[in-house]
Amino acid sequence: MKPKKVTIWLALVMVAALLLAACAPAAPAPAPAEPTEAAAEAPTEAPADAAAGEFTLAPAIAERVASGQPLRIYVSYHDVSNEFAPFLKSGVEKAAADLGVEARFVGPVGADAEQQIAELENLVESGVDGLAISSVSTDALAPIINRFLEQGIPVVTYNTDNPDSKRLAFAGQDLEQSGYEAAKVLADLLGGQGDVIITTLDAAAQWSIDRETGARRAFAEYPGIKVLTTVNTGTEPQEIYAAVENAMLANPTVTGVLSLECCSTPADGEYVKRNSLQGQVTVVGFDELPATLDLIKDGYVAASISQAPDRQGFEAVRMLVDFLKGSPIADVDTGVGIINQDNVDQYLTGEAPAAAPAASDFVLAPAIAERVASGQPLRIYVSYHDVSNEFAPFLKSGVEKAAADLGVEARFVGPVGADAEQQIAELENLVESGVDGLAISSVSTDALAPIINRFLEQGIPVVTYNTDNPDSKRLAFAGQDLEQSGYEAAKVLADLLGGQGDVIITTLDAAAQWSIDRETGARRAFAEYPGIKVLTTVNTGTEPQEIYAAVENAMLANPTVTGVLSLECCSTPADGEYVKRNSLQGQVTVVGFDELPATLDLIKDGYVAASISQAPDRQGFEAVRMLVDFLKGSPIADVDTGVGIINQDNVDQYLK
Repeated sequence: MKPKKVTIWLALVMVAALLLAACAPAAPAPAPAEPTEAAAEAPTEAPADAAAGEFTLAPAIAERVASGQPLRIYVSYHDVSNEFAPFLKSGVEKAAADLGVEARFVGPVGADAEQQIAELENLVESGVDGLAISSVSTDALAPIINRFLEQGIPVVTYNTDNPDSKRLAFAGQDLEQSGYEAAKVLADLLGGQGDVIITTLDAAAQWSIDRETGARRAFAEYPGIKVLTTVNTGTEPQEIYAAVENAMLANPTVTGVLSLECCSTPADGEYVKRNSLQGQVTVVGFDELPATLDLIKDGYVAASISQAPDRQGFEAVRMLVDFLKGSPIADVDTGVGIINQDNVDQYLTGEAPAAAPAASDFVLAPAIAERVASGQPLRIYVSYHDVSNEFAPFLKSGVEKAAADLGVEARFVGPVGADAEQQIAELENLVESGVDGLAISSVSTDALAPIINRFLEQGIPVVTYNTDNPDSKRLAFAGQDLEQSGYEAAKVLADLLGGQGDVIITTLDAAAQWSIDRETGARRAFAEYPGIKVLTTVNTGTEPQEIYAAVENAMLANPTVTGVLSLECCSTPADGEYVKRNSLQGQVTVVGFDELPATLDLIKDGYVAASISQAPDRQGFEAVRMLVDFLKGSPIADVDTGVGIINQDNVDQYLK
């Protein structure tokens, strides 16, 4: 992932996405937070803080905000005439109503960059307070985005991103992950065996490359799957079908077809239909075109990936409103929704999961609803699983900032020591005394899930942060994607090793779900490097002396080791200390997790090469922000706080 100073790290570049975006999960349970030492100037801060340091609001806009005038938000889409646009527009209109602002959905008819730029310039000339932009062309729109920001106009992107611009945040789908998930669905439906072709309307476009990268990564996990070819279909409907037909005739062994976008998906399904190949050829595609939904209903397309267009429109407005009111904003991944025969009727009837799916199953307790309606200060409690550890103060800092910025009562609480019974007892006491919302980082996902569900049944909104309870009915989660963080950490190590070497993995609890998830991601990354051999996973235990002894024993038992990957905070310094004590700098490369002072010092001195940050301050802030938004009637979505990489280039920022 590519770092951005004011967003989480998402590489969602949709060059020439005019048709894809137009037609256009459960996250792994994050690890228990480990002790860390955050820094006021480190890139882990809430994104709006970073943005504010580089961005000065235009005086006229600042005056309108200060005086309480209705905010004028314009949401520019790259082609308002296509079939995807109404879904985005619906989200924009809901946001305008829910948030009490003027939000208008605009854009050119036809995907024309010059028209979009001209319209945006006219809007700015007439007066705007904020802009959300889905670009016709990332290259063409990046300069004007930067110019608007220089003029003091806040700009976010949605649906299609401009990650190389200075935009403040992005709301949309992670392309590579969506391609990965789509391919996993197809591979599983095929039982891990079969010949597959990939179809895409523009194989050279960055959005297509990103999705195909994710798809091929997934297919590589299935030795029985063979990708025969990628078919570049073009953009005209007749061309698309002809390209699909020719590819199928040229590859008669095909049993699976993966479409990377909206427009070849119906063509793939139509080919299956016309040639009576139902049950012989399985199709998985993208988006929610009516034709695709009908083909799913009738069994000619097995599944399609949704990118929640209504949520994208809503979040585009919400981010701008939050930013203008002084709150931090972060990128919002609108997720990978899977449409199949089990749920297609919801999409066909317009009842598909929208911006806030949990809201349909949840009724706010009357006492809380009354407090919200009367404008009383909201009482938010943020429960952490061990307030005595070194990680806690940085979460608490984010909570306190959110309380101040959002004008609510938000208190950081939790047991001393990681004790599930104590955490549950404290939560029950808080509910008994009166709360309007709870954010919970669980000691134990198994132990806390029942009480989370019980609180929700009582009408108390609950979100999770830092550690997730994905099997509970929690409303949303703010934290790191564990599997992806493990993947990114392993990629860093593999690249530092030049793709060659013997590696060991260290972890304080190999059986913990957070460790399993991170190791799954790490081994997936290492599998991409034939020259990397993972020798063993070392379960170090939790006591400092035990940890170092376990690392030392593993290193002595495996003298060929050239790389060590720690999956958590506590074995990272031990790995680096072993390198230091044995003068192995330059011979053994260590990559780990979190921001312990010892880890930062070891990075500074060159004994640890890099460490992964999970932005604890942002997690605390978002925990409160999500609850406030939900209580005020706005949709909420999971927030991935990203994978930050600490190395010698930036470690001084963390040490300050």
